Amino acid sequence: MLKPQDADFLRLVNRSPDRGDGWRSVSKTCWPLVTAFTTPELIEIDEPNMLVRLTDEGQAVVDFSL
Repeated sequence: MLKPQDADFLRLVNRSPDRGDGWRSVSKTCWPLVTAFTTPELIEIDEPNMLVRLTDEGQAVVDFSL
């Protein structure tokens, strides 16, 4: 079961501006949310560039929860 804070994080990622191919920037301040995310199969992480994108499953969760 998805934790409430993880669902909130997915919605936050989804609302962030797309930087291309679904990747979204994450600030240093918010990066701890990425590392604390407990359902890694719902997001892809590009740590060196501080980018995150939803997997197909993550997008489905966001679409369902809206």
